[in-house]
Amino acid sequence: MRWITFSMAAVITCGVCGWTRAADAPTDAAMARAEAFVEQSDKYLHHRHLQRGMRGYGLSVFSGTKIEKFDVEIISIVRGFPYMPQRDVILAKLSGRGLEKSRVVEGMSGSPVYVKDPRDGKDKLVGAVAFGWSLSTEPQCGLQPITQMLAMPGVLPEESKPATSQPTTSPTSQPKTTTQPTTRPAKKIDSSREDSVPTPPAWDSQPVGRMSPRAFLNIALQPGKGTFDELSPPIHPATGGGQLRPLAVPICVSGCDADILERLSRQMEPVGLRPIAAGALPGEVGFGGLDAKQLDAVKLQPGSAVSIALVTGDQDWTGVGTVTDVLDDTVLAFGHSMFGAGNIRLPMGTAYIHQVIRTLRSSFKLGSAIRNVGALTRDEEVAVAGRIGPKVDMIPMTVAIHQVEDGRKQTFHYNLARQRYYTPRLAAAMVDVSAYALRSPPIEHYIRYEVRIDFGDAGEYHAVNVATDEQGFAVISDTARPIFAMMNNPFGPAPKMRRVEVSMAIYKGSLRAKLLDVKLNGAVYRPGQKVTGTVLIEPYRQKRLRVPISLKLPEDLPDGDYPLTVGDVRFAETLQRREHPQDFAPRTVPELLEALNRIVQPRGDRMYLHIPIHRGGLAVGTQKLPAFPGGKARTLQQAKLPDVRSFQTSLLRDVNMDYILEGQAKTTIAVRRETNETILREK
Repeated sequence: MRWITFSMAAVITCGVCGWTRAADAPTDAAMARAEAFVEQSDKYLHHRHLQRGMRGYGLSVFSGTKIEKFDVEIISIVRGFPYMPQRDVILAKLSGRGLEKSRVVEGMSGSPVYVKDPRDGKDKLVGAVAFGWSLSTEPQCGLQPITQMLAMPGVLPEESKPATSQPTTSPTSQPKTTTQPTTRPAKKIDSSREDSVPTPPAWDSQPVGRMSPRAFLNIALQPGKGTFDELSPPIHPATGGGQLRPLAVPICVSGCDADILERLSRQMEPVGLRPIAAGALPGEVGFGGLDAKQLDAVKLQPGSAVSIALVTGDQDWTGVGTVTDVLDDTVLAFGHSMFGAGNIRLPMGTAYIHQVIRTLRSSFKLGSAIRNVGALTRDEEVAVAGRIGPKVDMIPMTVAIHQVEDGRKQTFHYNLARQRYYTPRLAAAMVDVSAYALRSPPIEHYIRYEVRIDFGDAGEYHAVNVATDEQGFAVISDTARPIFAMMNNPFGPAPKMRRVEVSMAIYKGSLRAKLLDVKLNGAVYRPGQKVTGTVLIEPYRQKRLRVPISLKLPEDLPDGDYPLTVGDVRFAETLQRREHPQDFAPRTVPELLEALNRIVQPRGDRMYLHIPIHRGGLAVGTQKLPAFPGGKARTLQQAKLPDVRSFQTSLLRDVNMDYILEGQAKTTIAVRRETNETILREK
């Protein structure tokens, strides 16, 4: 049984605050500019010139790297369908290349479609394959008009004249060039000019859109393990199987077993990503009729397969789609969004298609990345766009596994894409995959683990803990939570994460023990005296036993009856949030990192003794104020000043245990400075 079902799309639309994706359809002004651009071009055709029954062709890769033609028949044009008001979709029927049997294939997203312009008789680009019906019995689809794709920010040149584009290679032959085509240098922006347009900031330089700090903290700093995923539903519910929707993007995944893939499918498919068991290209020369030099020479051009890298290294997770067009060094692809994230920066490269897999539900391309040649920079509702040339750095991650039972050890090395919605989930998946890579852990086991995450100038996150087989998700939570929190914080720019390091030692057996009762050796105690007693626990499948405890009372403790609680790690996690709320109300990124480190301090192999001693104070933000007389403190509280909170100081002691306790036990201590009663002391 796996540890946890983590939501791959958990934070794109927040059910708590309504925060939604950053991507949008093109504005009216952008559309008008794109339409004017298309009408001036001898390469593009505006879909307003299409008629029912017009025929053309499309380009895509169905095997290897060879771009092939398929036939297209225009059926109709509709507006506001399937989900974009005032935007058009071209309905079409495809044929050829086995599409009659496979129907529209996932991975064809972005395949360019050309139709003869009735005005001059030239074949021109009218749109890209983008939408389909998963349960359709015929290869019917929706095309994204090229005008709407060109209206994306940053695609068209500043001037309104048509831009040059790379010539389309013959669809029946391999590219003859051995290097990526030479492109014109991007137009430099003169920052001294008032009309200059700065480059849009990268996604990780912006705080979360509409998410309020309070709603964010309710998710990021929940005391329980893993619950932050449960508070955030997917980006949008999956549409019914009979509805027109964007074609799913195949995510070709290597090295994952069936259980992980099944879970990933449930979590990713509602947002248009389809995990597929695949693998990286083998290193042998001559594979698929192409030697290493020929594979390296494959370039991005209309109809070629494009790869978007999510994970590289000992795992290979690659999104596969098709290039629609290349303008100078700008690549247009997909005809719909991938994540809908707006500004983005992911590795973009060439791809090899092993085969089209035909299934009753929906067919898909099985592919692998060849090499990265640039960066995906825009992810909008109408398309994705990238640039050839720029390199994208990824986040190095190591997961060290030690199967103590048989002494096997191995360290796995990964590189994660920087994408604030998915990087936490990718990191979580790598922990899960690595834990099962050598062998499945014993049915009854426990894990000692350590997590270190370097957030650069912001500092380091560090968690050390132990978890039972039923709490294995704690490793995943303690890895994914800080990444999610820091990358999506509403306080300022996300710090650049430098690396993630996870180590796990997996032991056979169980450390679980139920906490049943607590007995004290005395009934009444004086201030400053040591309280002693025993706690009754019941280890898993073992006899009950009593564990001695001791706790020294403060010298100035007032007379009274005090509850004593003996609790587990969950009790300690909840207690620290309740008594010291100021420690979990950060207002800056450094304070957030401090809170994240603080929330993982309670450990599973500890027993916590707690006595509330009715002392407290006020805090402004995370700063504690000096002690105030009761009247002044009440006045400040009644004033309801921003960020003013009361906190309580308690007597709390943790005791090392050989078990992982579950539960709580309570008793009462009577404290009397002077008494005529007999005080029972420890024997």
